[in-house]
Amino acid sequence: MDIREQLLSQHSKANTQAIAAWIGDDPQRFATLMVCLMEREVVPVQRASWVVSDVGCVYPHLLLPHLDALLDAVATPMHLGVQRNVLKAIAETHLVGTELQEGRLVDLCFTLVANPTTPVATQVHAIQCILNRLPQYPDLAIELRPLIEDGLRHASPGYTSKAKYALKLMNKLPKQ
Repeated sequence: MDIREQLLSQHSKANTQAIAAWIGDDPQRFATLMVCLMEREVVPVQRASWVVSDVGCVYPHLLLPHLDALLDAVATPMHLGVQRNVLKAIAETHLVGTELQEGRLVDLCFTLVANPTTPVATQVHAIQCILNRLPQYPDLAIELRPLIEDGLRHASPGYTSKAKYALKLMNKLPKQ
């Protein structure tokens, strides 16, 4: 399969699932998908990010060798769906990188949560990425709590649900 050609053929869940099934647990095929994710054309990048999410959630070990590129894609997205899909894969798989990668991820997530123009789904996945790191870095809760509380003032139902979950989780942390 020519992944790029298939990505361009149609934008649908069925096509995304077909590409994801073809990639499966194959690191070389996933690397080819990553090339599409890092392109400079919005359509293949947007569609590739959806496949990255689907494959990454099932085979998280495929994400790890590409974590720097994934973080680059989140930092300078060609399409807003890239941030949502990449962060979803990282959040759902509890992916852990090097200390430098973890720091970069947390910084990106805090920036996205603090920005009121960030789409709700992206904020929700960014919050979850930070929550996943609280056991190792409980001090992150000190920074996260006021951001979440501030976001609740004009929150959508999706944000409100994640915010309440996050606040409840942070309340259970040992006091510093």
